[in-house]
Amino acid sequence: MLRSSHPIRMNDSEPRVTIVSAGQLSTCPRMVKVADVLHAEGYRVRMVMNRRTDWASQSDRLLEEELSWLDVATIDTRRSAGAGTFWPGAARYHIARRITRMLGVARASTALRRRALLRPSETLLETTMSKPTDFIYFGGGSYPIAREAARRMSVPYGVDFEDFHRGEHGTTAEGRFQSELTASVEVEAARDARFVSMGS
Repeated sequence: MLRSSHPIRMNDSEPRVTIVSAGQLSTCPRMVKVADVLHAEGYRVRMVMNRRTDWASQSDRLLEEELSWLDVATIDTRRSAGAGTFWPGAARYHIARRITRMLGVARASTALRRRALLRPSETLLETTMSKPTDFIYFGGGSYPIAREAARRMSVPYGVDFEDFHRGEHGTTAEGRFQSELTASVEVEAARDARFVSMGS
């Protein structure tokens, strides 16, 4: 299913699209399929991914070799990446979650909720913005990161809701907080998107 609210215009003879996900290359086949189709249509495609598990890393490398045309930027958020990589993001994440709980999700700023939702939010944001693009397409829990990158870079974006993650967290106090937080960023992402795609 596809909902489009505005036409998308790209003036470059080989327009650039950045695809962003909070997951790994080999665990996001939906995003890889999108990249493959865009490449076949003449787009220059870049993917920004988050390496967070050891077991998928070998598959990531094999995919990168197979998709030699694809520009892949991968941040490494595993503990094995080193304290200087893991702990700053973890500290920002836990502090942001504590403050968001105290304020309430409805009163928390967009930046605070972004940091409270995803541990590597700021690293993903910086990496997404590190190369110019004409359009950002995102899914896999990266909604507030890619939306903020699109705002700062003054480019349009589309969002993929393969799942509505707000319904995954249960009825405990922590689960209700996570559901409310997730719902808030999903609504914001859909509101300003040029189009929304969903699972069939």
